[in-house]
Amino acid sequence: MNRTTALATHLSNLSGWRLLAHCARCRQIRVKAVTDLGQSYPSHLISDVVPRLRCMDCGNPSDRVKPLDGAHGAMREAGEAMLVGSERRPS
Repeated sequence: MNRTTALATHLSNLSGWRLLAHCARCRQIRVKAVTDLGQSYPSHLISDVVPRLRCMDCGNPSDRVKPLDGAHGAMREAGEAMLVGSERRPS
């Protein structure tokens, strides 16, 4: 799954998936179940929901968000689909 495809996908099509969100301010990493988001936003696209993700500790928006494929109980990154941010990290 690439970024464009992922962002255009409805939450209801990603049951079993998780979103890995990183906070730049407090450096917390959280994993949120897409089904939990789908209860609040059932007909929304991932692109509608990802900008609303906030850190549970400081309230800062996530600077990096990646989908994790939860099929068959395995949590693995779903291809190169960085939803927010980039893979590059400061030196």
